[in-house]
Amino acid sequence: MMMQYKFTGHKDCWEAVTPTTGLNINFDKFNRRLIVKDQGTGTTAQVIDYIEKIARKTAWMNKIIVFCREFRWKEFVSAGYMVEGFMNYYYKGRPAVLVSKFLDPERFLSKDFLQEDGVLEKIFGKSVSLSGRGLPAGFQIRAASPRAAYELAEFFQKVFDLYPTPIKDPNYLKYCMNNNYVFHVILHKNQIVSAASAEMDLDNKAAEITDCATLDNYRGQGLMFQLVQALEKDMENRPITTVFSLARAKSAGINSVFHKSGYKYRGRLVNNCRICTGFEDMNIWEKHLIK
Repeated sequence: MMMQYKFTGHKDCWEAVTPTTGLNINFDKFNRRLIVKDQGTGTTAQVIDYIEKIARKTAWMNKIIVFCREFRWKEFVSAGYMVEGFMNYYYKGRPAVLVSKFLDPERFLSKDFLQEDGVLEKIFGKSVSLSGRGLPAGFQIRAASPRAAYELAEFFQKVFDLYPTPIKDPNYLKYCMNNNYVFHVILHKNQIVSAASAEMDLDNKAAEITDCATLDNYRGQGLMFQLVQALEKDMENRPITTVFSLARAKSAGINSVFHKSGYKYRGRLVNNCRICTGFEDMNIWEKHLIK
């Protein structure tokens, strides 16, 4: 199958589509993974054969992640993939099963899995609260335009030493804002102190809540809860029916935000991406927007 390549704004990440079948593959060199979110019209056997041929030719890749439509996942499991999670409403309200194949034994081993289970146990004991406590006095929340890209990049530089995408590059942020991303920020004394984004997949009517960050000395004030609520309201005014997030599994704070916001836990992606300390596990959270 011939591939047509698409720039993603990230020099170490590119997207490819097969014109004949619509198979969509994301090559993520920085995180050493291949992601398939749309298997197109080919048979499952054809899809598996094709992506594994690519994997064998790509030395830097050591994990394959596939968002499977519900009728395909069993064939992937029979081919040696493992189920890491699912979403009930990812494909225009239909399920997606997330299956993975690890091409390196070290990528398969999670050193923090039991600790991360403990984080979830504590969170599940807390109640869901869809109202929150509101913004503290002197804080403002608003959508960010491309004009704020430089300020936003400087903010992310203060929060993250390592991140899966180049959000510390203002040009990358401008590209995202012009290509189906929405950023919201919270300001205090005219400075960004917290931010998050929604990456919209308009074809599937789904959006990922991502790039969640708050300055250290502003944590614990419920700011991220307010940002998630604001992004949800924004998505409700667009052709989006499902929101989801991949949250650092070892972070009690961000997982608590999604639980309190009414999201449902859907599994964990082992050593999913490079963030903060290196490769880390990411919890899957999903919420169906009822309009």
